[in-house]
Amino acid sequence: MRGRYTSLQLFCIIVLLWAGWMFLGRTDLLAQSVPDHSKATATTEKSPLTTIPFERGIFAFVPVVKVKINDQESCFLAVDSGAYGVQITPELAYKLKLPVKPREGGSAVLNGLGDKQTILISQEAYINSIKIRDIELTNIKASISALPLNTSEIDGLLGSELFENFVVQLNYDKYEILLFEPKQFSYRGNGITLPITFASTTPIITAKIDGLDAQFNLDTGSSRRLTLFKPFINRFDLRKRYPKRIEVDSGQAIGGPTRAELTRANLLKLGNIEIHRPLIELTLQKGGFATSFSVDGNIGAGLLQRFNTTFDYKRQQLILEKNSHFNDPFIFVYYGMAVFPKTGLVTEIEELGLFYRAGIRKGDKIVAIDGFAFDKMKIEDYARRLDKKLGDQIRMTVQRGDQQREVVITVEEAL
Repeated sequence: MRGRYTSLQLFCIIVLLWAGWMFLGRTDLLAQSVPDHSKATATTEKSPLTTIPFERGIFAFVPVVKVKINDQESCFLAVDSGAYGVQITPELAYKLKLPVKPREGGSAVLNGLGDKQTILISQEAYINSIKIRDIELTNIKASISALPLNTSEIDGLLGSELFENFVVQLNYDKYEILLFEPKQFSYRGNGITLPITFASTTPIITAKIDGLDAQFNLDTGSSRRLTLFKPFINRFDLRKRYPKRIEVDSGQAIGGPTRAELTRANLLKLGNIEIHRPLIELTLQKGGFATSFSVDGNIGAGLLQRFNTTFDYKRQQLILEKNSHFNDPFIFVYYGMAVFPKTGLVTEIEELGLFYRAGIRKGDKIVAIDGFAFDKMKIEDYARRLDKKLGDQIRMTVQRGDQQREVVITVEEAL
């Protein structure tokens, strides 16, 4: 789990309205180099051992599954190709009364996208079994580690322990995971097969971004799309190449808070698949994994969800099949405003954001959105009110001092 944030369409409580990702169903912003297989599903010689539904809505595009540990009550683990083994939170270990002991071999270092380069894992616990539908993993040594603040909905990470024992297919069309027996797995579908290498247990793929060869982590536990790391950015002077950028708060990650500049590349190539005009992040981190020279960046679930994605570690290959999300355009709408919950007090406002341009300022109070009282809204209501198509309007009742006025914002793309 290199870095985490929930979809920017699902606003966190304090940094509500900071930025919004929108997928609006247009197709004019994307092109492709091979015939459209958006309706395809992977065809294999053998049936899967089991099919597991995603727990949708918990953690953006990241697949989360319900499991039972030691036959106790259900908990939720994120399926994370960027995580070693199995990791669980101290709270879950305590809740399940697992026997926790100092980590064999001493403390380990966990690198993340935050500036803090090291998070020590000093404890571990033995788990007798993890049951996932019809599958059972047994005799597991789990690391005990705290997760970033915005991952409180999950109890841990199901990492290489799963990927090394099964062929794992993530079907983002049906929001389900299919597990296959590696020895019997044989693929015969319409997707492309790409070789993968490994850094420890994290898979790495070779790709091209605007003609530049790059090595990217494949990280299903990150909801980001494509994040480029500092050495790669500096080596090719990418800030000069991409002059139009917007600095955004990328949320909490392992190692602390993260910030990046969002920009738009021209062409990303994964094998012979071309993805045109993708949104990418240029990291602003000064420490942590984002300053690593070992790889050039990180591909997360925000990009992988455009494919039905199969990880076959035994054969060191990744299989990508375009799915119904492939032609979703990359659109970024930047609202640029932080609002305190319930009170509606505007605590931060960005000059590049739509709300600043509409005349809203720090210290104003948001009274209503589209006629609905702000103090009555839940967090999902905020996101729904701002989930608009380009050209739609948002009507806000804004109070400054003892005066109220209505502000009309037309939704426009920022990049």
